[in-house]
Amino acid sequence: LSVVLTFIVLHAFGYTLNMMTLGGIALGVGMLVDAAIVVTENIFRHEEMGEGPKEAAINGAQEVWLAISASTFTNIAVFLPLIYIGGMIGQITKPLAVTVTSVLLASLFVSVTIIPMLTSQIVKRKVAVKEATREYWFGPIKRFYRKILEKFVLRKRGLILGITAGLFLVSLILIKFIGIEFMPQMDRTFGIVQVELPPGTSLKETENYLDRLSEIASQYPEIEDVVAIGGVFGEEGGLSLGGASGSHTGTITLSLKDPSLRDRTSYEVINDFLSKIPNYHGAMVKAFDMTRMMFLGANARPIQINIYGEDLDEMNALAEKIKTEISKIEGVYLPEISLKKAKPEFRIHINRVKAAYYGLSAAGIQRELQIALHGSKVSLFKKKGKEYDIVVKADTTFLKEDYTRVKYFPIKTPAGSIIPLKEVADFSFALGPIQIDREKQSRVVKVMADNKGRSTGEIMRDISKVLKSISVPTGYSIELSGEFEQIQEMIKNMLFAIIGAALLVYMIMAAQFESFKDPFIVIFSLPLAIIGVVLIFLITGTTISVPSLVGVLILIGIAVNEGIVMITLIKQLRNKGVPDYEAVVEGASIRLRPVMIAGLTTIFGMLPMALSTHGHGAEMRSPMAIAIIGGLFTAMILTLFVIPVIYTIFEKIKPPEE
Repeated sequence: LSVVLTFIVLHAFGYTLNMMTLGGIALGVGMLVDAAIVVTENIFRHEEMGEGPKEAAINGAQEVWLAISASTFTNIAVFLPLIYIGGMIGQITKPLAVTVTSVLLASLFVSVTIIPMLTSQIVKRKVAVKEATREYWFGPIKRFYRKILEKFVLRKRGLILGITAGLFLVSLILIKFIGIEFMPQMDRTFGIVQVELPPGTSLKETENYLDRLSEIASQYPEIEDVVAIGGVFGEEGGLSLGGASGSHTGTITLSLKDPSLRDRTSYEVINDFLSKIPNYHGAMVKAFDMTRMMFLGANARPIQINIYGEDLDEMNALAEKIKTEISKIEGVYLPEISLKKAKPEFRIHINRVKAAYYGLSAAGIQRELQIALHGSKVSLFKKKGKEYDIVVKADTTFLKEDYTRVKYFPIKTPAGSIIPLKEVADFSFALGPIQIDREKQSRVVKVMADNKGRSTGEIMRDISKVLKSISVPTGYSIELSGEFEQIQEMIKNMLFAIIGAALLVYMIMAAQFESFKDPFIVIFSLPLAIIGVVLIFLITGTTISVPSLVGVLILIGIAVNEGIVMITLIKQLRNKGVPDYEAVVEGASIRLRPVMIAGLTTIFGMLPMALSTHGHGAEMRSPMAIAIIGGLFTAMILTLFVIPVIYTIFEKIKPPEE
């Protein structure tokens, strides 16, 4: 019923069934039964107390509906910040947030209306049942938990909190051993490989090399088709993938079989292909990460260091030094410099001393050459409603045969005489840059590289240390960019979302408990979840990325659910006159079964997503589910012991003397 209602909501909002909305439904399936479990279990408990089916359904639902409403709204609250996050992260997470919110609201509606009705009409249970039969399976677990709680946990509160705090601090220390990346690599059905040979290589030689690579690629059983094109890379070739262009460049497009028909991922196949490419003097062969291109743009590289300044030679020298140093770092693969000096140039250097002798200035000579060689717009010509530029420039046909004849270009002096350009200038041949990039109103030279065997975050931490030891001349600056820049934005946005979600969760619990203190007790479940997240990330090799951080964000809403239902019952028992200490022990013991069942159903509901390695979008869904499973497992186990301890401390409840 909840899923059907969700489809109706998605249709109303105009969302389609895609990777993110289906992922949201899969995510919600593991969570939507939590409220139903708590309601059903409480109704059964009332029946076991001797109430009739209808009375048990009414009393059982009334007793917990506020608690499950608060739990559901805390789950929903964590998704609200995702809706308002801008940029690429917002585009990814908004459909997911809307889908899960719809699932949870539908689940709450069904749990407080349909479930009690069905329970009262369909489920028939005997009232007079022996205790041994009634709790045959769960009774021993409940009695063991109650004994541990009463005889040890609540009497050794300092020890319990000390162990918990120690685990949390250790998990914070271990975070630095977890890799960081913007997005996990995704398995695709095609890949693009760029080939760049030394400048000046003929097109025929380039095509011969591409043919050799195509033969190697065609031997892979995972590759269905290979298309190699020489001399058409970059903007001039129309592929718009960045990089150089010309007869010395080319691309190889690899079409792979569907992921379900092969054992290796697309990036594993392509990396293996790159490792078997024969050496060619001066050749650079690299694969484009299609996931990174999709989220960060065509020219984005995992590792990118921007050097800002004006003198290209100085910037290039600094770039060469940085390239040499970062090449020594483990995981840095195929480092290169964006400034390609492969374009022959005939350079004109104005001799200021000679120019001054004739009464000329360097700026004046440059301006005159600019107008003569490239033209200057002096007016507009209008005809039949159309405007045409009138451009004045010199006749430069004599330069087409020999551009060195510019030496004899006539320059008029203030005295009225005409002198050749060679009288006030020096000339030289050099290889100039193919392209000069500008960013932030300054020239920029980029040192770029791929990562191999290590995450971008780990490598960038090492690069930051190396850059601190490199002296930068005055007037120049170095800035980390590329995927690292996106990672910083991701962490900033997700930190905002996590803090915002925690505040919303706190406010919802404060409204439900009508207290500022009780929600603070429940919030202690969050550090318990972090312990599990860190441990499962280290065990599974999961990196910190957008999907895994979304999983952590979802945990904020889920992890507090167990604490909410436990604290709610303890308060209800105290209000009924049950002694404080007995209310804590009894409330925690009664809620043991629904807490464990709800937690385990969510965990098992997430397992298919976590274990999924094939299928479109599996790499996006799996880290999210892994984070939820790890965090929820430790939060579920530790909450059973830590929340009662913290509650007794805040309420100043002491265990009775034995």
